[in-house]
Amino acid sequence: CKPFWYGDDCGMYYYSGTCHPSCKICVGPNATDCVECVPNSLRGHDNVCECKTYWTGDDCSVRNYTERCSDMCLY
Repeated sequence: CKPFWYGDDCGMYYYSGTCHPSCKICVGPNATDCVECVPNSLRGHDNVCECKTYWTGDDCSVRNYTERCSDMCLY
């Protein structure tokens, strides 16, 4: 079988490498190889996972609070 393919007829695919940071589950290393996106993101243009509003970072784990804080803010 070719790399990442297995089974009696080489019809099953398994990727064991590192996914793009925006992918929770993937079939390859690129941003377009995502099967499932990380939390705080949605599949967008060109099948790439994009951070939801107010979220940022390679893996959408950083909250980007854009409103004015009150006297007491929680971080």
